Parts: sequence; structure tokens; C-alpha cells
Amino acid sequence: MNDKVSLNIKISLSIMIPIITIILIFGIINTIYTYSITKQMSLFAISQMSDKEVYEIESIINVELNYLNNIKYSVENLYNYNVRKREVYEDLMKRFANEMSTNAASVSLIFFTNAIDNDNMYLNDPLYQNIGGIFGISLIKDKENNIHRISMEKSDLQYDYLYTTAKSKKPYITSLKYYPVQGKYMPMYTYSIPIFSKDDKMVGISSLNLSLDNIIFYEDTNGFTISLFNNNGNIIYCTTDKYLIGENITNLSDIYDSSNLLDTIYSNNTIFKESYNKKSSSKYFHLFKPIHMYDDVYWGIELAVSAKAEFLSNYKIIVMMWVIILTIIVLIVIIVPYIINKKVVSAMNVLNNNISKIKEGDISWSVSEDYLKLNDEIGDISRGINNTVEYLNNLVNSVKGKIDNVSESSNDISKFVDKINNDNSDKKDNKVKETSHQNYQFINQATETSKSLLEESNELKKIIGYFKLRE
Repeated sequence: MNDKVSLNIKISLSIMIPIITIILIFGIINTIYTYSITKQMSLFAISQMSDKEVYEIESIINVELNYLNNIKYSVENLYNYNVRKREVYEDLMKRFANEMSTNAASVSLIFFTNAIDNDNMYLNDPLYQNIGGIFGISLIKDKENNIHRISMEKSDLQYDYLYTTAKSKKPYITSLKYYPVQGKYMPMYTYSIPIFSKDDKMVGISSLNLSLDNIIFYEDTNGFTISLFNNNGNIIYCTTDKYLIGENITNLSDIYDSSNLLDTIYSNNTIFKESYNKKSSSKYFHLFKPIHMYDDVYWGIELAVSAKAEFLSNYKIIVMMWVIILTIIVLIVIIVPYIINKKVVSAMNVLNNNISKIKEGDISWSVSEDYLKLNDEIGDISRGINNTVEYLNNLVNSVKGKIDNVSESSNDISKFVDKINNDNSDKKDNKVKETSHQNYQFINQATETSKSLLEESNELKKIIGYFKLRE
């Protein structure tokens, strides 16, 4: 025997399944569309941010290179006019040091051995004795923007940027390095530019140190990061992880492996990539843009943003949308069965109970006026049941009245038969006996009929007795 399945469950499922299916399909379509919009917004947003960063960095580079070029031209003009007094170059560098930008931390000028005069003459000079008498001046700016001249050491002449600039005879920008300044090691970039004589002989190098503290990027917020890498692909700045500085960007993630990133950056193109971070369980968008440093030298900047970033509100919209969808589904699951139970199942239970009463012979009731007034199928059923009960009451009452009449008639017949029997017993002649015989046949037939009517009447009384009628 099959288990009974609640009508509430059947009706609820038939209503909820199509509605929930439609809601889920809508949610999926909307999610796909929203994701597509998110991707476009993300690309546009980080593109705008990268443009800002590239512009600011290029502006800084241009300002500092122009500053160094002014030093270069001034020193070369003096040198080509055969000025060899160190005091003149000392005074020139001090004036330039006072014009350093807020991004610059120190400036220096170094002439090669015997390029300005005989270095042996200055072996005991406190300003030059630590560097073998060659001309070298370094001016540093403190936190109050006061300029101080510091004595150079031989170790200061061993920096790679000096060797690279002297060898290439071209401007050079280092990656992030830590230099000792006033007893502290400060992270700085060094821009170096060669100094030439009128016969194109390289005679010295002027350098400018740029403090990392003065470079302002967007702050890392909700997954938005910036990485700056040089023309070799080495990271020189990262907003999220300082330990990545010095690492080559092509070794950090699979998204760089097959993209020919550096070649593309060198060709002055922009790259857009997508990746998935398992640790943060988030999709990331990456934008790589070139930064023109000078001549044919390009650095690169990477902006990476998580799909969960605050300014990408579409992610929150997707989450909120699914929260609303799930809330609606939960409410449907709760409300639909409740409404069906209250409006349909409860009414069906009442009507079913009424039908059970009819089955049990109870037709003494009437259907509630609340159900009779309903202008729907339940109202039709209620009115049909109520009419049936009324009909049964009328029918039973009618039959009951006829049964009473039959009983009375049966009794009258019995009395009449008894009277005839009494009369026949008092008469003795033959003519009477013949008539009595005829009456006897009639009496037997009447008696049988009376008994039959009486039995049927009793059966009908038993049937009628099964019903409980209205008062």
C-alpha cells in the first residue's frame, strides 16, 4: 500500500518548483551579465589608475632628468670653457642642491681621475682625501630640507650605477637600493647621467638619489596592488609585499610565463591578464603598462585588482543579489505551504470531515457560512455538500412520514382481519360457511401483505434510524 502524500506537499511543490526554477535561471543569467560588466569596469578602472600612476612616475622622472640635465649642461659648459677651479664646481652644486625637488634625497658630482686638475694636490684636503684626491661632492637634504655636504668615501666610488653609467656612457636608473644616509640606510633609486668634454670624452658622472618615501602610489585596499619593475623585469616597488623587491616579475606567477611580458612592455604596448588566487579564493585582473624613462629605456607598472575590491561594486551586487534570491526562495518555501494549508488544505479537511459525517449517517449539520460565501471551487463544493445534506434530510423525513403511514395502514388491516375472523366464528349456516371460505383466502392474503409491509417498514425504520437529522 502506497504511503499517503500530503495534498499540501503536492500543491506546494507544483507551485514552488516552477517559481524557484525561474528565479534561479534569472539569477544565473544576471550573474553572468554582471560578471561581464564587472570585467569591463575592472579593466576601465585599473586602466584609469594605471594612466594616473604612469603619468605621475613619468612626471617625476622627467622632473629629475631635467634637473640632472641642467647640472650636466652647466658642468659641461664650465668644463668646456676650461674652468678647473674646484670651488666653482662646489658652489655650482650647492646652488643646484638647494633646487632639489621634494622627491630627491641627495645629489652628487664626481670627476674621473685628474679630469679637473691634478688629484695628487688634494690628497690631504679634508674634502677629498678619503677618495684619493679626486673631485667628488655629495650634498644631502635632511627632513627639514636643509642641505648638508658630506665627505665621500672610497666605498662611494664602488657603486654599480657609477660603473654601469661609465661603461654605457648613457643615463642609467637603478632598481631600489639601500644607501647609507646620515647613519641610516634609506631605500632609494639612483639616476646617473654622464658628463662629457667638448671632444666627447667622458669626464665625470652626476647622480641623483630619489627616496622611496616620496613616491606616492594608491594605497593597497581590498586587493588592489601596484608593482613597479625595471627594464630587466626586476621588481623595484610593491605596495603589498616588500620582500618581492628584487624578484623578477616573470618568476612570480604563471600569468607571465607565456605572455612575452618584457618584450611587449619594451614595445610600448599594454597587456591585460586574468588570474585566480587560490589563497584568497578570488579572481584577479592584471594590467601591465610601460613607463618611458628616457631614450629607448622602458620600465613597467603592474596594477592588479581583486574582483572583491570595494570600488568594483558589482561583486557586492552579485553577492547581494544571491542573498535576496535565496531569501525569496526561503520565504516561498515557508509562505506557500502556509497559505495552501490555511486556504486550501484546511478547507478540504473540513469538507472531508463533513463527508465523513454523511458516511456515518450524521446529516444534522450545515456547512459553515464562511465556506458557502466563497466565490471559488471550494465554495462550489461547499454549496454542493450543503445541498446534498439538505436533500438527504428532506428525503429521510419524507420516507419517515410514509413509513409511519404504512405502519398505521398495516395496523388497520390487522384490526380488520381480526374483526372478520370474529364475525365468521359466530355464524354456522352453509351459505355463511361458503362466504367465510372466500373471506379466509382474502384474510390470508391481507395478512401476508400486512406482514410484508410491516417487515419493510421495520427495515426502513432501521435505515432511517441510521441517520441523525437536523432539529
